[in-house]
Amino acid sequence: MPWFNPFNSNITLSNSARPPPYPGSTTPAPTYQTSEPRSASAHDPNERVRRWSEALTIASSPDSDFVFEQAHSSLTDIVSISGTSAEGTRPAGPRYIFYRVYAEDGAIPSVNSVYTDDPYLGRISAEIVAPPHIAKNIKLCLSGVEGIGDNTATNLFISVSSPTPMADDHCVPISEYPGPGCLPNKPMALVAMCTGADGRSLEGVPAEADHPQEGTTPLETRYLYYRVYDKCRAIGVKKPASPDKPWIGRISVDSVPPPHTAASIMRCLSKVEDLANLKHPQLYLKCNSGSPIGANEHVSILTDTRPGSTPEDPVAFVESPDPPPAVKRSKSKVPKKMRVINVSPHSKKDSSWLKIKIGEILTTVDDQPRQQQYKWFENAHQTAAYKAINTAGERGFVSPACVEFL
Repeated sequence: MPWFNPFNSNITLSNSARPPPYPGSTTPAPTYQTSEPRSASAHDPNERVRRWSEALTIASSPDSDFVFEQAHSSLTDIVSISGTSAEGTRPAGPRYIFYRVYAEDGAIPSVNSVYTDDPYLGRISAEIVAPPHIAKNIKLCLSGVEGIGDNTATNLFISVSSPTPMADDHCVPISEYPGPGCLPNKPMALVAMCTGADGRSLEGVPAEADHPQEGTTPLETRYLYYRVYDKCRAIGVKKPASPDKPWIGRISVDSVPPPHTAASIMRCLSKVEDLANLKHPQLYLKCNSGSPIGANEHVSILTDTRPGSTPEDPVAFVESPDPPPAVKRSKSKVPKKMRVINVSPHSKKDSSWLKIKIGEILTTVDDQPRQQQYKWFENAHQTAAYKAINTAGERGFVSPACVEFL
């Protein structure tokens, strides 16, 4: 059969082809009336050429040199998943995994950054991840690429908005489209359980980038606006939103490591504003909020209605005053009973000593004896003594040699 170019305007396909044969006797072949146009059929060469020519976006002109078989095979490079959504159409080329790398207190630049103005968004081919495609193997692959040492624990989130990391044995369909990390605006997230300006273990050696950067990012940067307060008042920020607003700062929402809890946001702000030594930081979703949110509460910072989405309505990062000191409570003293077995001459010489008699029952006030002064022949001396109460309610001291505990 000779080759032909379906886009060559000089070629005309005949409409006089016979109706296609149908096997069996139960399906009659269609008949055509000479006075009516024939309906388009999947077996009609002209109809097939029309459909393929519409789908072939790679054809640059009607004079393209693509032949029939090439036109047919090129359709397999574009797979429609949903048929209507742009995200459901698989682009030609390898399946990529987009991802971001974080320490516990902020984002870490990626070795495989995609865009020149976003060093934190990385990308690798899904083909370099060793099977099976479970979370553990993806973590090992990304850690090796990014130079995170084996001794550094990591968590993998299926997306940056996920509230919890995946278990190591969780199966991740990274070859499917749509699928985890297939789009730059929905990357996966690898969080290294460490802090610091770099966040990487010194033992790790980053791999070389496996692709060139692709210019500036097509994604719009979304910000989280905030105010910082010390124990007394608002203070100037290190990342002001504009020169005329030194009290209002902003950070990219993509710089906050998942999960997006209040604690995670406060760690990120503490690093940006160099406030790592705060003893009692608190986060308020609005500056006029009546109370802070809990450290483990999740905050939806990736939505258009997120807290702190505008400089006019920022979140508040506050160092709360020190709590009042705890009141020291003295240990409760358990009174003990004791019986007088001897009489001391001290009770006759000094009114601070109890007048006792043998057999009398006393109750202690102190658990341990103390040093107490007494007089002997007008001279002052000291000796150990219990403070006690007699049955008449009188208080005074008694020598340990004069009593025994019951």
